[in-house]
Amino acid sequence: MLSVRLDYLNRRLGSSYRIEKSKILSCWFLVDSDDTIIHPGLTIKEMLVYLDGLITGIWMKEGRR
Repeated sequence: MLSVRLDYLNRRLGSSYRIEKSKILSCWFLVDSDDTIIHPGLTIKEMLVYLDGLITGIWMKEGRR
């Protein structure tokens, strides 16, 4: 589920974001191609909600509902 949303965002935005799991903190990070952390420290459920919010924002900007 995460990979489907992330692939969609990368295609729509022309980006190369990826999701990495922290071994120490046991949470997930959204990272760009330059290894810059976009959004740190989320649980898997929070990451799904965050990605869904980004997708919804894209759709709203385009006038979709």
